Amino acid sequence: MPPARFSQAPTLIEAGYDVTFPSPLEVVGPKGLPEPIVQNLHMAFKNAMGDAEHQAVLKKFDMSNLYLSPEDSTKASRAEVEKIGKIVQTLGLQKK
Repeated sequence: MPPARFSQAPTLIEAGYDVTFPSPLEVVGPKGLPEPIVQNLHMAFKNAMGDAEHQAVLKKFDMSNLYLSPEDSTKASRAEVEKIGKIVQTLGLQKK
């Protein structure tokens, strides 16, 4: 869905291109990070997402505020890597 100020502009899908490009802002840590630390960081960032200043910056740049749990974020990242990998293979761009 286009930002309000571009409401008349078609999305890529509406223009006939079956493609989307997410622009996630994520915080990631090393594999094996202890669960209490993961949850502490997760809650701090989840709470910060509701901050008025954060909301104002999102609005300024026509960005949406999409919350994903650590598990859902991992799933989404893996799905995106798989999707991009298929595009790379289809276009013959993989490293040989």
